[in-house]
Amino acid sequence: MRTRRHLPHRRQRRAVAAKPKPKRRSRTTPTPASTGSVVPPRRVLAKPRVSRRPRSLVLRRIAALRRVTRSVPGRPKTRPGLAAAGQAVWPEAAPYRPLGNGVTSSTFLSKNNRVVIKRVENPKYRSNSLFEREVFWLKRLNELRFPWVPKFLAAKKPYVAMEFRGHRVTKTTLPPDWAKQAKQIDADLKRANCRHNDIKLVEILVLNGQLSLVDYGWASLGADMSLGKRYSAAKFPGHFSNSVYRVLANWTR
Repeated sequence: MRTRRHLPHRRQRRAVAAKPKPKRRSRTTPTPASTGSVVPPRRVLAKPRVSRRPRSLVLRRIAALRRVTRSVPGRPKTRPGLAAAGQAVWPEAAPYRPLGNGVTSSTFLSKNNRVVIKRVENPKYRSNSLFEREVFWLKRLNELRFPWVPKFLAAKKPYVAMEFRGHRVTKTTLPPDWAKQAKQIDADLKRANCRHNDIKLVEILVLNGQLSLVDYGWASLGADMSLGKRYSAAKFPGHFSNSVYRVLANWTR
């Protein structure tokens, strides 16, 4: 009779595969009652504890940037966030999101698209009374009840809260009667003796077919930049138009 070790190689491999596998030993230490003998306890190594979860790549980069920012000498302090901008002057419409940035200011829009918070601050023009001039002309033009002026809500330096009057005018949003509205704005400015001194396309907004003019930080009372010796008399450094109609006419050619 031939034994298993003398079987052909293929049949021998099948027989070995059909052989039942031995059971794995459990990690639990058998008791003397089950085995009938004293078995020394098995030593199990504990897994090392992780103090904290590893941070993602984005969080590590943010932490690195913060370290670099702190190490730079003479760097200005971080500007307050959007929540601080809203809570400082008009908390009823919070939260706010960034709307745009300019040379001398930054604007934030409320979640309900009704209130705009404008931060008027630039160390380069700190002595030009931009914030005071902005508040002065918003109040003065609101008293004259011009429909193209954003409604003034509140002010707390360096924040100004005003009504949302749309976005920058484009070729598709320009109303058909833009010439009539622009001429009316120029006539109202002349009536109020207001020289804007900084009229650009970014200062002309449109909402539901109504044009509006914003940004009065460089406006003067006629030729008087001090507004009756109230604020700084420094002259406007730019060379921009004082006519809304002229700006739109040159742009639509």
